[in-house]
Amino acid sequence: MSLEVMELSYRYGERKILENISFELQFGQFTCLIGPNGVGKTTLMRCILRLLTDYEGKICIDGKSIKDISAKQLAQQMAYIPQLHTPMFNSSVLDMTIMGTIASLPNFSSPKEKQRKIALQALEKMGLLHLKDRGFMQTSGGERQLTLIARALAQQAKILIMDEATANLDFGNRFRVLEQVKQLTKEGYCIFMTTHHIDEVLLFADKVVALQEGKKIADGRPREVVDEALMRRLYQAEVEMVGAHDGQTQICIPKRGEK
Repeated sequence: MSLEVMELSYRYGERKILENISFELQFGQFTCLIGPNGVGKTTLMRCILRLLTDYEGKICIDGKSIKDISAKQLAQQMAYIPQLHTPMFNSSVLDMTIMGTIASLPNFSSPKEKQRKIALQALEKMGLLHLKDRGFMQTSGGERQLTLIARALAQQAKILIMDEATANLDFGNRFRVLEQVKQLTKEGYCIFMTTHHIDEVLLFADKVVALQEGKKIADGRPREVVDEALMRRLYQAEVEMVGAHDGQTQICIPKRGEK
């Protein structure tokens, strides 16, 4: 099972945003999308989510174009997890999570006990069951982000699209969220996340896709494709790769000037 992006191109008027991009996302795999601001990452995400449909190329789930899947069916296969946001109402953590079950309901139906159980199971998976009655805005940043992930799990989609989901979190909460995300891949979820944190890519991702000026310039295992040359090309940053204590992982740090 996979999600395939094939020769995808997109224009805003005369301006080309994406050019001939191809890659594959596997179930049971955590893929990160990296690149500087303005290179087309958000546009690519919007195409995959079918918020933009006037692209060239194809996006397929298990060989079937997403353009041939109804909105309801697509919602049952793919869920979106945004950055932290402030809702209009301070709903409980449980009610926020139950919202994810709407995609599985007949039109104009309201969630019932079955949907409540699904939401509770999702909260338990994220370690949030003890917060189910607390107001969403009375939780920490990390707990809110985990609630949004639980809402996506309640949607019962196996493809999770995450747009800089850790961008507004502190150091500890970033890694707590990512540990939960990594666990989901072990349960067969396909996760695609944009990030500007290269440490997240090196420590957690199974695969990385890099964009520059609307083109894919790298695609593969982080250890094999993330290096000093790629960081220089993407971000005009001089860095060095340093081995972590486990002898397998590498981290990326700023290169120090000669003294």
